[in-house]
This record gives sequence, C-alpha cells and structure tokens, in this order.
Amino acid sequence: MTFLAAHYRSVADVVLRTTSFESVSDHETLLAVDACGICGTDINAILRGSADYLQVGHEIAGRVLDRDGVPTARRVVLESSSACGRCASCRNGRTDLCTDVKSFFQRRYFGIAEQMISPTISVLDYDGMDPAVATLSEPLGVAIDLCEVAQITPYSTVLVVGLGPIGLMAVRLAKLAGAKKIYAATFSAREKRNALALDFGAAELLCEDEIPLAQRKLDPAPDRILSSAPPSSLGDCVHVAAPGAHIAFIGVGHGDSDRVVLPGNKFHFKKLQLRSSFASPALRTPMALELLRSGRVDGAKLISHRFPLADAVEAVRVACQDKNNAIKVVVVNE
Repeated sequence: MTFLAAHYRSVADVVLRTTSFESVSDHETLLAVDACGICGTDINAILRGSADYLQVGHEIAGRVLDRDGVPTARRVVLESSSACGRCASCRNGRTDLCTDVKSFFQRRYFGIAEQMISPTISVLDYDGMDPAVATLSEPLGVAIDLCEVAQITPYSTVLVVGLGPIGLMAVRLAKLAGAKKIYAATFSAREKRNALALDFGAAELLCEDEIPLAQRKLDPAPDRILSSAPPSSLGDCVHVAAPGAHIAFIGVGHGDSDRVVLPGNKFHFKKLQLRSSFASPALRTPMALELLRSGRVDGAKLISHRFPLADAVEAVRVACQDKNNAIKVVVVNE
C-alpha cells in the first residue's frame, strides 16, 4: 500500500511524498490517520532542521486498518510510547521506569500522513469525540504527569510557566484539583492563549515582557510551579517560589536553553524541590481521554487551526511561526 506523508527538512522545506511501509510485524497495527496534532517537540525538530527528509507528527487519532488496508470501525488514539509490562521495572510496579519501552518512534513513520503504523500495545480505543480533540490525549497525558509530579492540593497556589497547549491544560488540571490561586506566566502579544488561560482557571496573568518573572514578588507566592518552558527558565522560578515549593518541569532545551543556572543559596534556604516530569512511557491516556470526552478539559477550545493534509506546508508554517495566533494546529484527513 502506498500513501501520502509530509516530510520536512526545515520550515521552508516541507513536501508531501508517496511512501509505503517496508514491513508490518504481528505485533504492529496499521491505521488510517484521521487527525494529527503538531506538538512543540515537532516544532523544535522542524526549526532545528534535518539534512534528510523526515516524517513528523506523534499526536494521532485514526481508524484501524485490516491487513488488506480496509478501514474497520475501531477508532483509536496512539500512545507515543508504552510500557512493555514485562521488564523488571514494570513487574516491580514502576512502569514509569520501563527498560523496554515500545514506541512508533523506533520506526520512521509518523502521523502527518494518510496512514500510520504502531506497536499494537500503544493502540487505545476511544469514542464520543471529534478525532482532532482525541489527538489531545497525548499532550494531556503529559500535563497530567506534570501536575501529579507537583502534587497539587486544594491548598496550593500554582504558577504555570509556558502557555503552550500543555501549559494551558496544566492550568485547567490545577483548577480541577482545587488550587486556590493560579498564576500564568506569558507574553502580552499572545492574546488567544492568554484568554484561554483565564477561561481555564488562571486568576492572574504575569506578562514577562512587561515585568520579568524574576523581578516579581507574588503574594501569595506559589508553592507549586509547573514549567513547560525551556530549562533555562527554571532559575526565574526559584526567585518567585514560596518556601518549600515544588518546581515540576517538562521543558526541553537545545544548546544554551538546555542549561540550568539556579541561585543555589536561595534554592537551599527556601527548601525547594525540583522535580522532572518525563511522561514516557505514557501512563495516563485513558484518564486523558475521559477528561476530554466529558468536557472537563475542553479540547475544542485548544484547537486554533485545522488544515487538510494537502495544506501540510501551511500547517507547519503556522505552528512554527505564528505563536501569537496559533494554540494547537491539527492536520485532518476527511
């Protein structure tokens, strides 16, 4: 079977190519892609560029294909990675530390395409929602992990740093957890994201282009800080944190943005905790799907742009270069 898939070398060099699967094992599932979100990880990869053309897209909803390529009635999402369930870590109850993670990242096929291939263990059924919304189960699972690592309680004052889709969903999850106040660090030009943060439960926006976060004195000070910004921003979080605060982060940096410089004495005397959240393997996909299906997290509000696969070039451009207007860009196959 041949199908179309988007390939990139840079933002300015995205093409649709006819491709095919080299092989399909007994432990893999084929699907027709209904929708694929463009994630921050995809954006960073595209912006860094590649010498060779590569496929992209790991937030995927689709329909299972039989071995003859005929769509079945099963609507599914894909976990970007799944615990094997068999290694010593999994059997000891630490599936989060699985040493034999199964992932379609181990292949070269991704979701901005007509078809996709995945380890069968990563295929989860869903119903009751738009496929574009269902794709949000992958980043929502990441946001759930971030909030669980931070241990938000109804007594928490929360600061969310980085208002991409994951940060915005973290705002909503903090509200659902009963946090008594939620701050959101942002930039004034990102009006759509800022409006959604307030809608999702933020009580106050902190525009860093007006007053840098490190120069603020917040009252009450946040005792739970959730950062999806690059790691280089963590030092600023230390300055505004309340004594005993948990700082949880998922942001990935490249080059200088991967470096963390912390004010050591302040970190020490405030008795802070720095907690990394790396949501692989994915462990909360059923929870994420239920939050989306029930509307407790309103996924439709996060989707700012939908493009057909034929317009993948424009979809990538908007996702990579228009942060003031784009929240979540989804490529859909009708």
